[in-house]
Amino acid sequence: MKKRLPKMEIRKSKYGGFGLFTAEAIEGGSRVIDYVGEKLDMREGKRRERFYDSIGYQPLFDVTDKLVIDGLIGGNESRFINHSAKKANVEAAIERGKVWFYANRDIARGEELLLDLRSNPQQSVER
Repeated sequence: MKKRLPKMEIRKSKYGGFGLFTAEAIEGGSRVIDYVGEKLDMREGKRRERFYDSIGYQPLFDVTDKLVIDGLIGGNESRFINHSAKKANVEAAIERGKVWFYANRDIARGEELLLDLRSNPQQSVER
């Protein structure tokens, strides 16, 4: 039986624009949400990155050195996870070519999900 993923809400973020917030408490170590969207080769990913940078939005996630996911095209609410180097409460892990976010500590209901984008999930152990 698959474990249900926690409920989320998209709301205004103090980090700018919108963010993804928990609608229920999440236990540390729990799987939170996956990052989905259009799968691209690195060349197309770099092309789109230049455009997204020009408008101040970055929905791309590098999965490998050859595969990028564009969360804006066919993605889910995980594209609203914002960056924080000091307050990150989720981390990314790559599992069989798919990106999953896990809680790196207990997360209270109503907290915004934050990821340290400087970390490189390609270096994380495949789960």
